[in-house]
Amino acid sequence: MHLSLTFLFFLCFIPASFAEGFRCKTGQFIKTGDTVKDVIAKCGKPDDKSFKYVEVVKRDKVKKLKQIIWIYKPGKFQFEQHLTIYNRKVTAIERGARIK
Repeated sequence: MHLSLTFLFFLCFIPASFAEGFRCKTGQFIKTGDTVKDVIAKCGKPDDKSFKYVEVVKRDKVKKLKQIIWIYKPGKFQFEQHLTIYNRKVTAIERGARIK
């Protein structure tokens, strides 16, 4: 019983937007580390795209890296899925807004 309560306590601190992966419309599972080729084969092309620049410090030099965001919109009343792509691999998956 004590172990269950401890687990539930820590479970409350996991951010809601964090996801290990998601299941696209085809039923295939996408996870971080998948290649762009795998994602397109499993889910098709994204419904929308955007990009952002991230500053990284390496050897005392600031470098801007371009990250591409692929957005999948699974359907009404479901959440958008935002895939961050860098070096042709999925580096992060975040849950977006609920589709109305």
